[in-house]
Amino acid sequence: MKTVAAIDGDILCYECGFASDAAAKANGMSREPLGFCLAGVRKKIDAILRNTGAEDYVVFLTGKPATGGLPMREVLFPDYKKNRDASHKPQWYSEIRSYLTTKHPSHVCTDGLEADDWLGIYSWKHSTSDNKVVIASKDKDLDMIAGYHYNWSK
Repeated sequence: MKTVAAIDGDILCYECGFASDAAAKANGMSREPLGFCLAGVRKKIDAILRNTGAEDYVVFLTGKPATGGLPMREVLFPDYKKNRDASHKPQWYSEIRSYLTTKHPSHVCTDGLEADDWLGIYSWKHSTSDNKVVIASKDKDLDMIAGYHYNWSK
């Protein structure tokens, strides 16, 4: 049986990015070198693969809807994420996303759904007797999805 890790790339971007920002601050720098930050992302992915026993993986990232409209949740619930400061992102946020989409097997969600939606869909569609999918995320909302889960903070 082949094991595939379905990785929440949205959380990776923030977690690894903010860790890089904290390392820079601790070392008296305004910004950690990009290579150090991306090495941290790679280490996190390697740890996920090692700890889940996955031979393969795909990283899911939320993108802007291809239609130019609003994401599905904002259409259904206009106040969705209104309390979040959209400008509060790690310094290397865009570069991490670019790295994930160009150097790793990834899926950018442009259909109005978010990465966490696609983690569940992918797990449901691709879990078979020959294929075991492990959802790798720290998002507790994904715990309601049947199947295998890996939370790298626990």
